Amino acid sequence: MNTLRKTADNSLSESLKSNLQLALVFLAISLTACQPDRKQNDDNEHKNSVETTTHDEHLHDAESKMVELSAEQIEMLDLKIGMIEEGNLSDAVQTNGQLRVPPQNKATVTAILGANIQSVNVIPGEKVSKGQTLATVSHPNLIRIQTEYSQNANELEYLESEYRRQEKLLDEEVGSGKAFQRAKSDYMTMKGNVRGLESELRQLNLNPEAIKEGDISEVVAINSPISGYVNQIAVNIGQYVAPETTLFEVIDNHHIHVDLMVYEKDIAKIEKGQKVIFHIESAPDREFPASIFAVGTTFEQDPKAVSVHAEILGEKPKILLPGMYVKGRIMLEGESKLTVPEEAVVREGEAHFLFTAEEKMEDEKKVYHFNPVEVKVGVEQNGRVEISSMEALSTSTEIALNQAYFLLAEMDKGEGGHEH
Repeated sequence: MNTLRKTADNSLSESLKSNLQLALVFLAISLTACQPDRKQNDDNEHKNSVETTTHDEHLHDAESKMVELSAEQIEMLDLKIGMIEEGNLSDAVQTNGQLRVPPQNKATVTAILGANIQSVNVIPGEKVSKGQTLATVSHPNLIRIQTEYSQNANELEYLESEYRRQEKLLDEEVGSGKAFQRAKSDYMTMKGNVRGLESELRQLNLNPEAIKEGDISEVVAINSPISGYVNQIAVNIGQYVAPETTLFEVIDNHHIHVDLMVYEKDIAKIEKGQKVIFHIESAPDREFPASIFAVGTTFEQDPKAVSVHAEILGEKPKILLPGMYVKGRIMLEGESKLTVPEEAVVREGEAHFLFTAEEKMEDEKKVYHFNPVEVKVGVEQNGRVEISSMEALSTSTEIALNQAYFLLAEMDKGEGGHEH
């Protein structure tokens, strides 16, 4: 029985071995036969790859890949639209400083005489004109000086008349020289007093002629010496202010400029006319252009630097205030190139793109068309990057300053960006 089972098992094993060898032979034949087809498939795949690559090269055609966004969508995305700038990022002097106004555009209003504040007519930050009343004051001393002037001015008329009379008598040799000298002395002394009081009254914005006729003012106006904005108010109603006490500070921001400190190692590189790009802490993503109009001639020891003054170009935004700390870079001579924020450029594969922006009216609604433009990127510095393109780009070209990645995604998704 065991001998028969062993014989059967051996027979089954030989049969399986034979079948396996046969299967391997058929498999080898099959693989050999399939080689031409496999090569053909590989050729087809290569051909498809080439066709796909050719298709991708045309993927960013401006007409077929335009992205359209409404004004509301742009606001929701916080998408910024602006101009391409021109500059040289590869060579610049990093510096810092403050925003300032020239001395002639900054006025400190003081009290000429001791008096009490009766009214304050302005608030900090208010725009005022030259000669506008900032406050009014009152005090017995102000009334006393007016009364004294009125009396002396009328007394002067009498003394002048007496002086002329004594002069005539002396010429006719009927008067004494002593009487003439006394009349002349009294007249000249009073004339000096009256002139001095007139000057004080004019500084107090009072009319000497009206006071001479008896028009005495109990309240005196404190007026602004320049046009500008009220920067500081140092008094309140009822307060007594001594002479030369500071009451107000008025600043004319129209001539605000940038004061920068250039350190010793970079002084030789700086000269008039160089462009400056600066930003402020309250708006770090916004840059402002300026141009150097004066370079200091005094070397300061602490810090070891020279002061450089730059005029802000274009309209001066209200966010630029005197005393603000600024960081900037002085652009040195070199090849000027177009620059954009880094967020304006997006990379896809080996190519870089930015999006030009064009405002349109569709169905009485404002929309923006964004078209991709392939660019070559250069130096990246301080959040900006140099670009060049075969297409006509200039500083008058409006582009999307950020959200380039979003626009690329919309372009690929929407086949034109009309579906949102």
